[in-house]
Amino acid sequence: MSLFGALTTADAGLAAQQAAIGNISQNVANSQTIGYKGVGTSFQELVTNSSQNYNSPGGVVASPVYQNNIAGTLASSQTATNLAISGNGFFAVAQPTSTGTTAAPNTNATFYTRRGDFQLDQNDYLVNGAGDYLMGYQVDPASNTVNTSSLKPIQVSNLVNAPVATSTVTLAANLPSGTAAGTSISPTTVSVYDPLGVAHTMSIQFAPAVTAAVPPVAIPNQWTASISTPGLQGTEAQGTAGNYVLNLTFANGSNVTTLPDGSLAFPAGALQSVTDGTPASATNSVANPTPYGTGAAMTIPSAAAQAVSGTAAKVTIPFTDANGVVQNISLNFGTFGGSSGLTQYSGTSVAVQSLTANGAAQGTFSNISIDNNGYVSLNYTNGNSLKYFQVPVAQFNASQNLQALSGETYAQTSTSGQAQLSVSGANGAGTITASSLEQSNVDIATQFTNLIVAQEAYTANTKVVSTANQLITALLQVVA
Repeated sequence: MSLFGALTTADAGLAAQQAAIGNISQNVANSQTIGYKGVGTSFQELVTNSSQNYNSPGGVVASPVYQNNIAGTLASSQTATNLAISGNGFFAVAQPTSTGTTAAPNTNATFYTRRGDFQLDQNDYLVNGAGDYLMGYQVDPASNTVNTSSLKPIQVSNLVNAPVATSTVTLAANLPSGTAAGTSISPTTVSVYDPLGVAHTMSIQFAPAVTAAVPPVAIPNQWTASISTPGLQGTEAQGTAGNYVLNLTFANGSNVTTLPDGSLAFPAGALQSVTDGTPASATNSVANPTPYGTGAAMTIPSAAAQAVSGTAAKVTIPFTDANGVVQNISLNFGTFGGSSGLTQYSGTSVAVQSLTANGAAQGTFSNISIDNNGYVSLNYTNGNSLKYFQVPVAQFNASQNLQALSGETYAQTSTSGQAQLSVSGANGAGTITASSLEQSNVDIATQFTNLIVAQEAYTANTKVVSTANQLITALLQVVA
C-alpha cells in the first residue's frame, strides 16, 4: 500500500465517521419527536486487492441502519384522538396535496407512520403533526359492517344524528305484597321518543286489584297497571280513560309444577299471567264492543305461552298520535315465572330496580373516540355513539427497509415487502391505544457514547492523514 493509498483510506474513514456523526446528530435533534425512529450506522470494509501475501485496503463506507422496527415508549395523552401502536405495525396515511386551508388528502398513494398525534383539522379530517391524514376502512353505522376493499381518509362528516323512535321499554320492579286497597302509589315514569324525536312521558300506574264490594278490598296477588303517554296516544282508541290497562297476576306458590332442575316453574311472587283490562270506549261500545278502535289492540302472549315458565313477559302497545301515526312500543316485564323483571314480594312501596327505554332525540356531534379495535366512533349529544371507520394496522416483512421521508413518514419499497393490513391486535399486528403517543426510540445516553467513539475515530483518521502527509513531505525532500 502506498502512502497516497493511506491518504485515500484515511479520507474514506473521515467520510464514514462524518456520516456516523451526522446520524447521531439527527437522532439527538429528534429525541423528543413523536414517533421518530433512530438511524444507526453500519461500517463496511472496502478492499481493492487482497491475497495471502498482499493487501491493498480501499477504506470504509458507512451505511445507515434504519431502526423502524424498534418501538419507543408509550406515554399517555389528554387528547382522545392521539393514537399509539403497542407492538408491530404502522398507521396508513395520505399526504396533503397542498398546505393551508386548501389542504386535502392525496389518496393516490399510501404512506405509513408511527406518529399518532392525530387531531381534527379545519376540514374535520384526522391529521397528525406532520400534516398526514389518517386512513381507515369505512363502517356502516347501522350494521357495523366494515368495508375492507379500500382505505379512505377519516373525516367527521356525519354531524347530525337522526332521532330514533322508542320501540322497547324494560322494567324491573317489585310490587309490595299485601298492599291495601286505595293505597296511594306514585306512578312510574320514563321518557319515550316519537319518530320525530319529540320526548313524551310514559306513565305506568300500579294499583292492587280490588273487589266490587263497598268499601273495596284488595284481591291477593293481583294488580293493575294503567299505562298512558300523553301526546302519543289518541283518546278514542284507548278506552274511556285514555289509558291502556293490564291485569297482572302473581303466583301464590300453590302451583307445584317443577322444571327439569327441580325448581318451581311458578314460585311465589313470580309473574304468572297478564291480561288486557282496558275499559270499553263509550263511543265504541255499540259499534265495536272491544275497548279499542280498529287496529289499536295490545299484543299479549297467549294463555298457552304464559303457562310455560320462562316465556318473555312482553306486551306490545300500538300508541297512536294525534295524526293517526301508530308507534308500537313493547313493554318488557322480564319472564313469566322469573325472579327478575316484575315481581311481587314483601315490601312497603313499589321498588323500581331499573326502567330503561331505547330511542333518542335528534343529536348533534359532540366528540370523537377510538377504541382498542381501531373503531372510530362519533358521539352525539343525545347519547348515541356510532362507528363510522376502523383504523387498520399495516405490517411489513422487513420494516427496516422502508424509505424514510420527512415527518416520520415512510414509503413502501421493493425490499420492505408489501403492506399487510390487519385489525388491531390480529395476525401479529400491534394493538391500537387511544389517548397515547409513542415517543422517539432514541436513547440519549447511547447516542452520547456513540458520539464519543465516532469523535475519537475521526480524530484517529486525521492523525493518519497527518502522518502520511509528513512521510510524503520527507520523501519529497529526499528526492529533491
